[in-house]
Amino acid sequence: MERFWSKVALASPAVCWEWQRSTDDCGYGLFRLERKLWRAHILSLTWDMGPPPPGKPLALHTCDNPPCVNPEHLYWGSAKKNAQDRADRDRHVALTGEAHRGSKLTEADVLAIRYVGRSVPLEDLARKFGVSTSAISRILLRKTWKHL
Repeated sequence: MERFWSKVALASPAVCWEWQRSTDDCGYGLFRLERKLWRAHILSLTWDMGPPPPGKPLALHTCDNPPCVNPEHLYWGSAKKNAQDRADRDRHVALTGEAHRGSKLTEADVLAIRYVGRSVPLEDLARKFGVSTSAISRILLRKTWKHL
């Protein structure tokens, strides 16, 4: 626990205690314990409150601050409660196009793919843009990148 808390900017219980080391893509702290990589806020809550109760497997934040590990800002909840919190706090934003973190293509790439359409083999387009042939097909069929 001493190693864990040495990686946290401790302050008064009223403010967030932010994780100061590595984080995942969503900003949650990461801590290796007994050869397993944990999200830091889950360990903090487990150490403070014990394991999650039945039906409430998620460590949720009251502060909406992913790097926060202050147990006063954390509670056990369900996926439904997490989704409701996200909606109540107007944090749910569906990322599309280039804004989506998994996007490999730009809007210009997609427009170029649609411009040449089926006149170029899918395999050639896939190779050129570094994506799969099914990704090219979904673009051409307008199953993805629908906003363009």
